[in-house]
Amino acid sequence: MKSLLGDVLQSILRGRQTGQLAITLKGVGNHCKIFFSEGRINHMVCGRQLGAACLDTLIAGNISECFFIPDLKTSNIQTAGLETEQVIRELNERGVTVEVRAFLLDKSGASAAAIQNRAPIAAGATSDILRIQEGLKAALVDQLGPFGARIFTKVVEKKWGVMSPTKEDILKLVDLLKDEIEDEEGRREFLAEAVKYIR
Repeated sequence: MKSLLGDVLQSILRGRQTGQLAITLKGVGNHCKIFFSEGRINHMVCGRQLGAACLDTLIAGNISECFFIPDLKTSNIQTAGLETEQVIRELNERGVTVEVRAFLLDKSGASAAAIQNRAPIAAGATSDILRIQEGLKAALVDQLGPFGARIFTKVVEKKWGVMSPTKEDILKLVDLLKDEIEDEEGRREFLAEAVKYIR
């Protein structure tokens, strides 16, 4: 389901979220990355464009989908021409839409997964489910070492236990696995890696 990109930014602003919104550009091997601090835009990059120059790329409507990674920060701060409310207004006035793939908005650690499609993943997509699970297991092992594989199996069998998962169920699994990682930086790295598999 498509949403107005400005509405997506508005929800981040209202939730005072810190993190990165990654926006896939159609037909281009780049993403636009919008960084937020407490809900306000503090940096944008699209390929070689920086800051307010990225707005033209977004307004051109050459975008397909987006996903949000919480607590992902940048040391580059470029706010010139990036008044958050003005960016939201311009995007909505131009009617720029985007497919929202995943929102992992909780920065406190409690579960917060929102996704548009709650229908069960089709039976024919079993290989996709296995691919996602293997990817999540590998991401957990990267953070916890070989013991992570055992923890993954324990979480899937004892805490998750979903037979016909929806996309929302997959995001719940990501939350459960994330909670097994004690280190905050490790949690952020795990989420950044997990997003690649659940898009």
